[in-house]
Amino acid sequence: MKFIVSAIIHILITVLAVIWNRSRENKQDRLLYTALMIGGFLWSQLQTEYLIWRINKKTEIGAD
Repeated sequence: MKFIVSAIIHILITVLAVIWNRSRENKQDRLLYTALMIGGFLWSQLQTEYLIWRINKKTEIGAD
C-alpha cells in the first residue's frame, strides 16, 4: 500500500512539473516568436532598401 501511494505521489509531482515547465516554455516560445518576427521584418526591410539602392545606382549609371 505504501508503494502505491508513493508511486501516485510521484506521478502527480511529475505531471505538475511537466505542466509548469510547459507554461514556462510557452512564455519563452512567445518571446522567441516575437523576436524572430521583428528580426525577419527588419531583415526584409534591409534587403528591400539594398535592392532599391542597387536599382537606383544602375539607373544613374545608365542615365549618364
